[in-house]
Order: sequence, then structure tokens, then C-alpha cells
Amino acid sequence: MQFSFTDAEVAALNRKIRLGVEVKRHLHRSRQQRIARASERLGGHRVDGLGQLRARIDLDTFLRWQIAEPGIWEDPASVKAFLRDNDDMRVKG
Repeated sequence: MQFSFTDAEVAALNRKIRLGVEVKRHLHRSRQQRIARASERLGGHRVDGLGQLRARIDLDTFLRWQIAEPGIWEDPASVKAFLRDNDDMRVKG
């Protein structure tokens, strides 16, 4: 089966895909900002046997990075670099 699309159809599909990506980015930023605000109110917590809370990361971000770089969350150097580059996910305090 072969498909044939006009340049206008390809351009329209491209715009829809880009819009979808932008919407997803906006929703992600909004969700992470809500998480950051809640984290500020809650502050850092320590749980015996687990240690100090270092970050709050939304599930989409966590899973995307786990798929892109398996084992990232078990590697202290990778987590440190991630938090350096994504300071809004770090728990202050």
C-alpha cells in the first residue's frame, strides 16, 4: 500500500505534530511548576532508612529519561547532572 500526499497536506500534518509537541511541553512545564510549588510548601523531608528527599519529578519526565537512558536514576553522577540542569525539580531545604 502506497500513500500519496500533497505538499499542503504534509505541511498541515507537520503543523499539527509541532502543535502537539508544544502543547505537551506546556503541560509538562505547568505540571512541574505545580510540583515545585507544592515542594516549597512541604519542604525537604527525611525518612529513616531512605534518606533525604532530593527531588520531585513528574512521572512523564521520570519515565522518558528512564527509557532514553536506562539506569539513569541509579547512577549518582547522572542524577546530580540531571538536577543541575533541572533545578526546578530539586527540593530546596
